[in-house]
Amino acid sequence: MFHGRVARGGSGFRPGPIRTRTEAMRIQVRRTGGFAGIERYAEVETLDRADAETWRALAERALADAAGAPPAGVPDGFGYELTVDGHTVYCSDPRLTDEQRELFSRVLREGA
Repeated sequence: MFHGRVARGGSGFRPGPIRTRTEAMRIQVRRTGGFAGIERYAEVETLDRADAETWRALAERALADAAGAPPAGVPDGFGYELTVDGHTVYCSDPRLTDEQRELFSRVLREGA
């Protein structure tokens, strides 16, 4: 695969390097609270995953509606700490967006 720059017909057109894969993203979820007060933690690294773009889009949408500090929750509800590439935000039940709920569920189910 060619990664250089090419001039075409004197027009000055010079394309940049060709990107061959999506940049890695680390998505970390910590869930606390609930009736039993059990903490769960999992993370997903998107590098070399076929569905990396899906993870990236979901994480970006989940981050968009999150708070910079832990919001007040409800008794026996879950609180979530979401860290994406070192940027941490907070969410809690019952005020999760559909995207946040899906991301947290997937990370806790598929992550390590």
